[in-house]
Amino acid sequence: MLSLIHKSLFQIRQCSTKALSEDEKAIAKKLLEKFPNAKHINAEDISGGCGTMYRIQIETPEFSGKLKVQQHKMVTDCLQDDIKKWHGLVIETVNPKP
Repeated sequence: MLSLIHKSLFQIRQCSTKALSEDEKAIAKKLLEKFPNAKHINAEDISGGCGTMYRIQIETPEFSGKLKVQQHKMVTDCLQDDIKKWHGLVIETVNPKP
């Protein structure tokens, strides 16, 4: 299972030139487990490397029919233990076009 997750994380961020940090990998893994049908997941440390602020980008059909605030709540519910340690969070959610 873990190798499948690593493969998925690689596929999700294969276009990036920057390698994922261990924290970014852990966040992306949690999101991938919560949103297994995601077309795109990106967890990026935007704090300058200290791990206190992240940008989360998710494109998944699980957001279909949900308001933006409901989509963001789904993400924050998934990451609630992590968010307690952070200074800030930027969430960008997208429902894929058919």
